[in-house]
Parts: sequence; structure tokens; C-alpha cells
Amino acid sequence: SGRILGYKIQYFPEKNAELNMTLISTERKIILLLNEESYIISIAAYNSAGNSPEVILRIPSTDEKLSQIIETARTFTTNEDVVVEWTASEPEVTEYVVEWYEEMEIDPFGRSWQYVSNSTNWKSNKKNFKPFICYNISVYPV
Repeated sequence: SGRILGYKIQYFPEKNAELNMTLISTERKIILLLNEESYIISIAAYNSAGNSPEVILRIPSTDEKLSQIIETARTFTTNEDVVVEWTASEPEVTEYVVEWYEEMEIDPFGRSWQYVSNSTNWKSNKKNFKPFICYNISVYPV
């Protein structure tokens, strides 16, 4: 069956794989308590047919200086859409994530994001945004 029954999450400090932790959960929202080190996290869904391929994420350390790949970004509206355009300093980077959330949002699960490939612009219908509310919009290279 295609119904997800749960998730297998494995995580460890990037410099110390022996501290590998495994968490099995049926919850779609999970909070991991990590320290300031960089971490590797893998996530796989499972159902009665078996496991999905795992997705691997790298969470940078708190003192890590990320290169400024996104040089400039601008946001504007058209009659129907909110549009974000950006320039990147490294042309070989072709995949990005655009994240947006209400400025006063404190729940990290209240954030929205969309994957962008082979483009340096993104648009979303204005109906996805509440009028007269400020939003934080960020672009991250992947």
C-alpha cells in the first residue's frame, strides 16, 4: 500500500558518526535537540511495502560561515503573483529553496517552502498570502 505508516530518522554530529541516533516515529512533525555542531540527518518513510529511499540533510554548525551565493534578491508583485528574483555568484548552483512565513510566526512548522530548479526566479499566487501581513522570504542554495 502507498500509505505512509511512519518515519525512520537517523542523525549524528558530522565529525562523530559513532554518536548515531535512530528515531522511529509516526508523527509528521519531529523536533530534534541538536547542539551547535554540524549534523547529518537521514529520513526515510516506510509502509507495508518497505522503506522509501532516504533523504540526507546536512545542518551546518552555528558558527559556520556560509558563502554568499545569493548576491541580490528582490521581491515584487504583479496583478496575480508575488515574485522573487535573485542573482547567484556561482553559476553551477542551479537548485534553490524559497522559504516564506509570516513575520510574527514563531512555530517553525508554520513555514512554507518550495523547491526551484534551473531558475533564479519564483512566483506564487497572491491568494497564498494574507493581505496587510508582513512576510519573511528567503532564498537558499541547495
